[in-house]
Amino acid sequence: MKLLTTIIGAILLNNFAFATANSITPSKPSLSVGVIQIIEHPALNQTRKGLKDKLEAKTNLKFYWDTAQGKFDLARQIAQKYVAKQVNVIVAIGTLAAQAALSTKSDIPIVFSSVTDPVKARLVKSLERPGGRATGVSNFVAVERQLDFIRKVMGTDKPLKIGVVYNPGEDNSHTLNQAMQAAAKAKNIKIVLSAAIRTCEVQSAANRLMGKVDAILINNDNTALAAFASIAKVCAGKIPAFVSDVDIVDQGAAGAIGANQYILGQQTADCVLKLVNGMKAAEIPVAFPSKIDERLNEKILKSLGLA
Repeated sequence: MKLLTTIIGAILLNNFAFATANSITPSKPSLSVGVIQIIEHPALNQTRKGLKDKLEAKTNLKFYWDTAQGKFDLARQIAQKYVAKQVNVIVAIGTLAAQAALSTKSDIPIVFSSVTDPVKARLVKSLERPGGRATGVSNFVAVERQLDFIRKVMGTDKPLKIGVVYNPGEDNSHTLNQAMQAAAKAKNIKIVLSAAIRTCEVQSAANRLMGKVDAILINNDNTALAAFASIAKVCAGKIPAFVSDVDIVDQGAAGAIGANQYILGQQTADCVLKLVNGMKAAEIPVAFPSKIDERLNEKILKSLGLA
């Protein structure tokens, strides 16, 4: 009898300990997120990965994503699909994707990522108080820092001409081109622009710059970044090509300086989690990159005779 009493007591004690442990372990909130990625390239893929990894760690996550292949209309269709699914949050990676998501009629909050200037893109009223149903993270890195990086790598104080391939349909590229042209004057640098509306036009745009510039820079333009391998092919053995995406240096860039896109994705997840915890998008300030990376491609630099 004494042994039976001891066994029963032990069982009850274990059940109590189990129940107590469960009662003090908070359950993860359920969350459904629909992601629109404007186009696929390594930087934006890393952004998406950072976002998903952090949300999976913090929530019971349903994660949907699709690429808009660089097309506004397709991005809007994807956004409408997520509205029909009644996801909790729409995440838009890239400026066009964010603009497309915001054009839909819905109360679903939007968190954008890798958007250079969300104010000029008309996504928010101000950086500190977005004021609408969108907020998120910018990938902006000061253009002065990028130009100084290029000059340092090229090892010259002489006047430079830097070619920029860009898509005129991307608001972020307009903003950066204007900023670069303004900053370049004080640094004895001239910016030469060459437009490409689609990825299939990027190689031709790069070819038009050859013989006119000392280097090429692709700065946060998703169309040009998605087709960067064709730019590297044009530049190979002739002039250096620089990018704002450290994840594609291995595709033939001489060097890169830009936001750490994986961490940018985690910062985007932080915005989503604030919404989960009851904040409104209108109240969440726009964030900026918490980590900037620099990377050089020694093989390319050596082939061009650059130290």
